[in-house]
Amino acid sequence: NHYFLCDRGRFGYGYVNLPDRPRQMLARAGSGFEAASPGGELDRLALALRDAPRILGIGSPRASLEANFALREFVGAGNFSCGMDETASALAARTLAILRDGPARTPSLREIEDFDTILVLGEDVTQTAPRVALALRQALRGRAVELAAAKRVMPWQAEAIQNIGQSERHPLFVIAVGPTRLDEVAAACHRASPGQIAALGFAIARAIDPSAPAPGAEIDADARALAERIASSLSLAKRPLVVSGSGSGSLDVLDAAANVARALRARGLPAGISLALPEANSLGLAFVGGMSVQQALESVDQDTALLVLENDLFRRASPDLVEQALGRCRTVVVADHQLSETAKRAHVVLPAAPFAEGDGTLVSS
Repeated sequence: NHYFLCDRGRFGYGYVNLPDRPRQMLARAGSGFEAASPGGELDRLALALRDAPRILGIGSPRASLEANFALREFVGAGNFSCGMDETASALAARTLAILRDGPARTPSLREIEDFDTILVLGEDVTQTAPRVALALRQALRGRAVELAAAKRVMPWQAEAIQNIGQSERHPLFVIAVGPTRLDEVAAACHRASPGQIAALGFAIARAIDPSAPAPGAEIDADARALAERIASSLSLAKRPLVVSGSGSGSLDVLDAAANVARALRARGLPAGISLALPEANSLGLAFVGGMSVQQALESVDQDTALLVLENDLFRRASPDLVEQALGRCRTVVVADHQLSETAKRAHVVLPAAPFAEGDGTLVSS
């Protein structure tokens, strides 16, 4: 990362020190909570869980692999939810499949800066992966470095490189649902719905490699011309890069991005692919697996003891479904460092450590 940190990471730490953060074990007392002695209350909690016919665990993409794994081992794989809704879970699983078994390797942030032609398909990385967005800006500046190198100017001579490069940049193509902050440095921008973006991606892949799958939907003449332009630019590149992600909520967009990378590799080009995910450990939870939040909540009955790990279910499913499920549970236990709406409805709240105070592993892209 050099010395860079995105604004979200630099300024988004305040939740660690919120005044209402649970800092000790809390037990239900009427409509509120009272501080609980860990000894006696833990014994009662253990007894309640031991007597429960079924224990259901809901993990979280903001919790570590170790915490999620421990919960899954405790309740059993068949009673574990990944803590994501059906759409997010499917997108994370597809992303994992593409990165694990797909056509191209994923570059590091440093390596992204060395690519010379970039397609951003259906993702606003300035919002979902801001350090990737910065690396893309650095990559575009590589054109000036190349021009300067041809004149035997050393790469550390920044002012000379800027004079030689002027406004020259490596080409960046941004295809997104709405405006992005990368548009100002893009060679071309295009706005479309997720379905149209996917169709355009398939068209680009087909223009690069005629054996690639055809678009599932028709595209107009302007979009076809853009697809040909992008395909030509990517095909002429020495190091093309495809960037996409789950921001559009479309599996087809992910597949289209993979097809573009696959088509480039078929031409013998060292293409890379970088896919953005919404939360700190979304990809990690794809490794861990488990049912969706909706499936878990729909399976709750009066014999269920529910354990929720660092997750606010009201952000994952409809409030009615969450309320009904929590109302049916015989015991609700929430382990979190936030007093979320879910935690406020728990019988017992166990304080958890945020990232700044605990050890654990996250899996990035």
